Amino acid sequence: PLTANGGSMSQMSDQEKLRFLLSHWVSHNGEHAAEYKSWADRFEESGQEEAVAELTAAIQGMDSVNRHLLAALNLLGGSVEQDGGDPHHSHHH
Repeated sequence: PLTANGGSMSQMSDQEKLRFLLSHWVSHNGEHAAEYKSWADRFEESGQEEAVAELTAAIQGMDSVNRHLLAALNLLGGSVEQDGGDPHHSHHH
């Protein structure tokens, strides 16, 4: 499988691989946070306030995790463009 720059993952340095993975993780975490928010919104008026509060806390935690991942990514040189996604990692929801 090729990366956005035409090379394979095996030809990438560890730093390039980590930059690629960090970009993917931040994006994927954002997708999960949006899903948590959707469910929290559905249950907001259902009398399940504690569950909604836990989902909201999870969203805030995900935001915190992403801030740290983005800080690491910036320290390593910033985002690596992802054409076809990470060839070693796939999620199907």
